[in-house]
Amino acid sequence: MIEAIDLSVKIGKKQILKNLNFVIHEREKIAIIGPNGAGKTTLMRVLGGMLPYEGKLIINGKEMSEYRRQDLAKLISYVPQIFYTPYTFTVEEFVKMGKYISIRNWWNAEGIDRYLDEVGILNLKARYVNTISGGELQKVLIARALAQNPRIIMLDEPTSHLDPKAVFELNRTIINLEKTVISVVHDINAAFNLYSKIMIMANGQLYGIFSGKSKEFVDAISRIYQIEYEILDGKFIVPKGPYFQ
Repeated sequence: MIEAIDLSVKIGKKQILKNLNFVIHEREKIAIIGPNGAGKTTLMRVLGGMLPYEGKLIINGKEMSEYRRQDLAKLISYVPQIFYTPYTFTVEEFVKMGKYISIRNWWNAEGIDRYLDEVGILNLKARYVNTISGGELQKVLIARALAQNPRIIMLDEPTSHLDPKAVFELNRTIINLEKTVISVVHDINAAFNLYSKIMIMANGQLYGIFSGKSKEFVDAISRIYQIEYEILDGKFIVPKGPYFQ
């Protein structure tokens, strides 16, 4: 579905991404991790059609640069890390905006309840988006993304700044989506347990692609973060030895 060949990005004289090569298949759940400054958000912006690039980026057999913006929006929906709107919309109205790609009068769109129900916020449809919690808002953003009916949903650090309960609920929502999901995450345990593949980035390059729940992934993050990790009970990644003293 997505193939990158020598994908590179330069902003001014600074090389942000360099010669990335990878393939993402239909309905795969991909986590992107790496230290701060690794180029994760830049990659997401490129995949979302928001930044120019060098090399090749093929979406559904067609070079991304050949897509019209409207057609690309039918394929890919992007959920940002931070969102704010000064306008007062109900949750239902806000999610309806996702239909603007296919329906000119999006405010008359029907069938919105299915998207609200899919992410577990049907009870919030009459609430205003500026009165709900951060975790609820992230679910609203995902529901709006689903309303676009894309094949690919991209999420930039979707659980940042959320409490543990909201993180749990949102991760469950993400993994149950019947879409290709590409998500930047900082929680290595979430990447380890919830995603089918994990892309590790460092210094603007792709360090490697690993299967979820693999020892190779744990060894790789130990090198990248310079902390020796181990797998505990087959489920958790923890620092090895007396780390906390």
